[in-house]
Amino acid sequence: MAKLEQVGIYIVEKDLGVHIDAYSTITDNGHAWIVLGSIKKSAVRRNFDLAHELGHLPLHGAIDFDELTAAEYKQIEHEAHTFAAEFLLPIEDFTADFKKLYRRSNPDYYLDLKRKYLVSIVAMAMHAYALGLMSYQEQRYFFGQRSKKGYKIMEPLDDQLVPVRPGKIRALITLLFNQQVLTLRDLSRHLHVRPTFIAQLFALEPDFFTKYQPQHSYANMQNVISFPRRFTKN
Repeated sequence: MAKLEQVGIYIVEKDLGVHIDAYSTITDNGHAWIVLGSIKKSAVRRNFDLAHELGHLPLHGAIDFDELTAAEYKQIEHEAHTFAAEFLLPIEDFTADFKKLYRRSNPDYYLDLKRKYLVSIVAMAMHAYALGLMSYQEQRYFFGQRSKKGYKIMEPLDDQLVPVRPGKIRALITLLFNQQVLTLRDLSRHLHVRPTFIAQLFALEPDFFTKYQPQHSYANMQNVISFPRRFTKN
């Protein structure tokens, strides 16, 4: 993710609901954006979503998805899926590593590859089959074992590999405020929104801007003039 941000892609998280994993777009000024769903996912699922959307940018950036037929949409999703698999699992390296597996039809033998490539076990098996590295019978046995072991819900290592979160926009905002190039007053005046909305938009902590709020200071008590007390008689 950091490498994609370094080359100029803006990546943010947002609550997209349960039916949308992610989406990507190229703005009118040529900036590429990838929006990832904020619903908790494993690190390997997050990586594949990211690579999938990365594929859409050069392959389908000029396409209006709303005008696609169901068949056309299915085709471009397949193309983005293939791009993601080949991007995350380079053919030459992955083929060499996969051929070293002792039992390629047993999901438990994929753990070292999962640690190396940060790709799900099932995605590696499907890619291997597409490359002709697994027979049809081996793939059928693999999926049978996957169901039997309960890996359709959660794979081994999913609770250990930590998902990476976007950092570019957070870093840019922090830099602007720390260098006093921008203030909260500037933000509100130019964008006409509250800081809490900006925090929500870019998946920042709700109190992210609290430390940048102006600190109210009181006058030095030494400069305060004391007035004599007035007493009244009853």
